[in-house]
Amino acid sequence: MGVRRRFEFRGRAAGVAVYDDYAHHPTKVAAQLRAARDVAGAGRVVVAFQPHLYSRTREFAREFGAALGLADEVVVLDVYGAREDPEPGVSGALVAENVPLAPEHVRFVPRWAEVPAVVAGMARSGDLVITVRRDLTEAQRRITDGRRDIAEQRRRVHELRRLV
Repeated sequence: MGVRRRFEFRGRAAGVAVYDDYAHHPTKVAAQLRAARDVAGAGRVVVAFQPHLYSRTREFAREFGAALGLADEVVVLDVYGAREDPEPGVSGALVAENVPLAPEHVRFVPRWAEVPAVVAGMARSGDLVITVRRDLTEAQRRITDGRRDIAEQRRRVHELRRLV
């Protein structure tokens, strides 16, 4: 991956900055969220995280949860298995359960199709959104587009969720 996808700025809409990172180990996730906190200033940090590999998720669920607890709002997707077969009892929910935030600030959204609308709906002006997933290019575009729609037509947020 090189320097691409290391806290890479992807765009801004409605006062929300969207960054991308490919952190796939708890220490890297924690480092990126600390950096995001510095950049966000008074704004909140909203993270959308997809665990990569079932074996890594099983081994580091507690550590991933602790790292994600550095954010203000957390969305956890299901595991991107890549070359691995699913393991019984190992999912993104395992990570979400280990995030030390109040339940209303942690969401397990297993289906990718729902994530952009969820994140766009929770983000507000001044926030920093960071996506941490194997491939989030399309996600970032949809989150940014979603924020633009919200800024232009606040009364139609429910339609955004339906369209995304």
